[in-house]
Amino acid sequence: MVNIKVVGREFTNARDSKPLSDAPMQVTVFDPNGLPVANQTLQFTGAAGGDTAFQLPALSVAGGYEIHLSYL
Repeated sequence: MVNIKVVGREFTNARDSKPLSDAPMQVTVFDPNGLPVANQTLQFTGAAGGDTAFQLPALSVAGGYEIHLSYL
C-alpha cells in the first residue's frame, strides 16, 4: 500500500505565504517506464491538505516513480 499526503502554500514573496485554494486534485503515478499505475482524485483543502492511498500492481518494477498533481 502506498500513502500520499499533499500539503502546500503559495509564496507571495520571500517571507509571506498563503494557503493553496480548496479544490479537487488529480493524482497520477507513473512507474519508471513512464506507464501510469494509479490515477485518483482527492479533495484538497488549504487548511488540511489532502491524502489518498493506492496499491501498486503485484509485478511492479523497481526504480523511481513519478507523482503528478494537478488541480481540476
